[in-house]
This record gives sequence, C-alpha cells and structure tokens, in this order.
Amino acid sequence: MKSQVVYVTGANGFIGQNLVEHLSSHGYEVYAMLRPGSIPSFSLLRNMRVVYADLTDKTSLVKTIPRGAVVINLAANPYHKTLSYTVNVDGTRNLVEASVRKRVTKFIQISSQATKIQRQGVYGKTKNASDQIVREGQLDYVILKPSLVYGTGEKGLFNKIKSLAKILPFVPVFGDGKTRVYPIEVRDLATIVARVIQDNKLDKNEFDVCCAEPVTYNDVYGAIFGANKSTQLLHVPVWIGLLLAK
Repeated sequence: MKSQVVYVTGANGFIGQNLVEHLSSHGYEVYAMLRPGSIPSFSLLRNMRVVYADLTDKTSLVKTIPRGAVVINLAANPYHKTLSYTVNVDGTRNLVEASVRKRVTKFIQISSQATKIQRQGVYGKTKNASDQIVREGQLDYVILKPSLVYGTGEKGLFNKIKSLAKILPFVPVFGDGKTRVYPIEVRDLATIVARVIQDNKLDKNEFDVCCAEPVTYNDVYGAIFGANKSTQLLHVPVWIGLLLAK
C-alpha cells in the first residue's frame, strides 16, 4: 500500500524536527519544507525529502507541495511586529491557496493557546488571523492548539531554561509561579498529529492539545532542576514582565 505523503512547514523548528522524524520513522513519506539557504537540523531518514520554499512566495509552495498530500503548517514568526503578519497571516493565506491548487486532502494547522488569552500580543493576534484563514478556506482542516510544549533537544524549553541558569545565579519566574499550565511532551504531540492525519472524522474541528492534569510553573522549574538546589527561582511581578515585553 502506498504511504501517505505529508508536507511539513517549519520543519527546522523544535516541534517540526521532532514531527518529521516521527512521521518518517512511522512510514509516512515526508516532505520537510525549509527556507532557502537553511540546513536541516533533523536526521535525514529514508522516507524524507527536504524541499526549499517560502511562505511569502506562493509559487515556491505550489512547486513543492505534492498533489494530494496532507499539509501540516508549523511555520510561524512569534515576535516581530511586521514579519509576524507577513509570515503568520499572509504566509498562511499563500499556503492555503497553494494547497487548494494542489488538491491537498487535509490541512493541519498548528496554532497556539496564545489565541485564547484575553490580552494578546502580536503572536496571538496573528495566529488568530491565520486560523480564520484556514477555517474559511476550501480544505478539510484540523486546528490544533498545543499548550506548553517541552522536550529534549537544543531548541526545547528545558534546555533554554538550563542554559539561562548557567549564566545567571537565578531564573526569573513571572508572578508567584502558581499559575497552572498543561504542558505536553513534544513526542506526544507528534503522536497526536499522526492520529489526526489518519482520522477523517476529525475534519473541520479544533482541539486543545495538552496533558490531563495541570502543574504550576514552580512544579515545571522544579522538575527541570531536580536536586540542584544551587539554582534559585526569582519571582518577578507580572507588571514588570509586561513592561519588559513592551
């Protein structure tokens, strides 16, 4: 039986590299999309092809998306005021339109819990807009909104925090650290995406993706550092964090 063809944008990101490796190792024919000039940060497995395209260039998308594939959109710009709109909004529109032309069988949009908070930054606003583009498109789609995604690897949350602890005598935690979150391990997220690919009953739906039981940020940081008592947590008032972000 012919394997399912999957086209993944943002394949060099933390979630992307884990996802393309997971799908390829489970028999999917994976087209890992990178921006021109990028070097793959994932293992090149047998069922994997690296293709070069840009969300801002619809022609490159039409050229590289295989006809009848499943498209998974992970590419995003989280911070830049201008590029976030260019990539997250205009880029998603280009990707949806290119997917329609290539008769994509399913479009899986990896969104964010940032779309659901009351005070949204540029990332939440642009991801909301890109989700709406997917909803209004002519494709069968599923929108997944992961919570805090963690896991091993250079770009993972845990390693970023550990790296910060190496250069500072403390690690800042905004607020009292008692805010509850529902983190999900990156490999579990990849497994869920694979299930969504296969289950056509889920089409035209949106799902939060997270663990079953909440933990606090204090719990998360405690798990990262374990028995290492030399690392101190510095609880910073939220308003200071908002001021720094602004």
